[in-house]
This record gives sequence, structure tokens and C-alpha cells, in this order.
Amino acid sequence: MPSVLSDLVQLEELRLKACGVISSNELRPLVQLKSLDLEYSGIETCEDIAQMLLLEDLNLNACRRIRDFSPLRSLKRLSRLNMSHTFPDSISFLVELNNLKNLDITEAICSDLDSIVNLQNIEELKADSKIEKKWMAQQSKTK
Repeated sequence: MPSVLSDLVQLEELRLKACGVISSNELRPLVQLKSLDLEYSGIETCEDIAQMLLLEDLNLNACRRIRDFSPLRSLKRLSRLNMSHTFPDSISFLVELNNLKNLDITEAICSDLDSIVNLQNIEELKADSKIEKKWMAQQSKTK
């Protein structure tokens, strides 16, 4: 990862798909980001990502080293989140993301995936069929 990232403080979109191991502190200065794609990267924590309060779109597909996604609860502008193919300890924090409209948790392995039914603002959900069915059933009850 080039150290030049720290100089790009006004950057709004960054795609580092499949770029190997990334230290999240290399991303720390990029607080103006609105879109961040770290798909298939080796990032291990999302604590520095959680400081990017302007983020609207975050792709963490196959970021399998991250276990604790809960720091993302601070991303109140987040409208799109891809956590597919990950192993989160919990997804209960998602209920705090009121602007979240698009969520992908396909093949995410987590003990509390059923808590997805509590997400009222989701417009598009990609998940394994069992979870999608529960979510759709809950949505039809609330409408």
C-alpha cells in the first residue's frame, strides 16, 4: 500500500479490491470518503473505518479477518453495506444504522443473523434464502 494515501485527505471514493493486507490506520486520514471498497482485502479491523463519518457505501465482502463489525454503528450516513462472505461476531449493531437501505449478508456466518428482521429501513436485502424469507415475512407484517 503506497503511503501516498495519507496525502489524499479530500478523496471521496476509494477502491482497494483484492489488494492484500491493509492496515486500517493507513485509511485513517481519509475522513472525507463517501465510498470505500475493500472487497477481498486482508483488513483486520474496522475501527478506523468507523471514523469515516461521511461514508455512504461500504463494501467489506470477503474481509474474513474482521470479526467485530460493531464499530460501524457510528456510520450514520451509511446507506449501502456489503458484509457478504464474512464471519461477524454479531450484526445486532445494524439496527442503529437508520439510513441503511441496501444490505448484503450473503453467506455471512453469524449466530444472530435472525436479528435482521428488526431492520425496518432496509429496501434491498441480499442474504441466504432462509434469512430473506424471515425478513420478507416481517416486512409484510409491518406494512
